[in-house]
Amino acid sequence: MADTTAELRLVEAIAWWRAGLEDGRAVLTAAAVDALVAGGLADALGELAAISADEIPFVVDDLIARAIADLHLEPALIGAPEPIAIRRLCRAVLIGDMTPRQLTAWVHERFGHANHSRDIEDLALLDDEYDLADNSLAEVEDVDRRVRDVAAAVAGGRGRR
Repeated sequence: MADTTAELRLVEAIAWWRAGLEDGRAVLTAAAVDALVAGGLADALGELAAISADEIPFVVDDLIARAIADLHLEPALIGAPEPIAIRRLCRAVLIGDMTPRQLTAWVHERFGHANHSRDIEDLALLDDEYDLADNSLAEVEDVDRRVRDVAAAVAGGRGRR
């Protein structure tokens, strides 16, 4: 596949699915379509792009495994899926599709302080800081800036996992 952005989004969508996150099938299908448009030629990728909403997870997992092998994505998917999937949400913050507070609240609710990764822990801690800063606009803006800094590092692949 020539388009590395499409490949990155496919990797993130696979991680999203594997982490059991909301709308996993839709995220995965959209990323597979984008990868096809970008030149991904794997047969499994085409099947993944066309999965039905009621396809059983075992079949989806099999298609994912085939697409990973066909596109040689194994190195990009080593480790826990959550830190990879979080990049998608961090990008949403950076483009304005999600507020910094929404990101930290989601991460904190989903992962707590379980230390899945340093970045996830930082975002959960920043959610705690929002709770303390709610009485001061300047403090909230400071936490927003710090969340955006973490989001930029994660989205750019410079996170601390």
